[in-house]
Amino acid sequence: MRTIYRNFYPHHAPTWLASWLQKIRSFDVIPVNYGGYRELFREDQDKGAVVKRILQEQYGYPDHFREDEWRRVGSSICWEVGHCILDKREVPDTFELDTSKEDEEARELSEMVVYAEEIDGPRGRLFGV
Repeated sequence: MRTIYRNFYPHHAPTWLASWLQKIRSFDVIPVNYGGYRELFREDQDKGAVVKRILQEQYGYPDHFREDEWRRVGSSICWEVGHCILDKREVPDTFELDTSKEDEEARELSEMVVYAEEIDGPRGRLFGV
């Protein structure tokens, strides 16, 4: 089925973006990326409340936010929080994650040379030439 966009109410783009930024800053919604999935956690849901608490108590959001630390472990924390809630397990108060293994793997992968043919196959086969 085709979506007819003229049936949607038009929004003033800067106002709409400003309202979403305010929702994110106030933790009404928390955009997360975990395990390759992107989602919006809402503060009034279990996952959103837990991630909000972790960001504020352990990572100093918003006044003293340690963004570099969160960038390294945030995806793993959100993944674990989601699994704890889905499995009906108690969510831990703190998360002790060892990022050295991930850092080492990232360094190894960054030194690898990958040619397009390894990803897409030879150009002739791909396009029938």
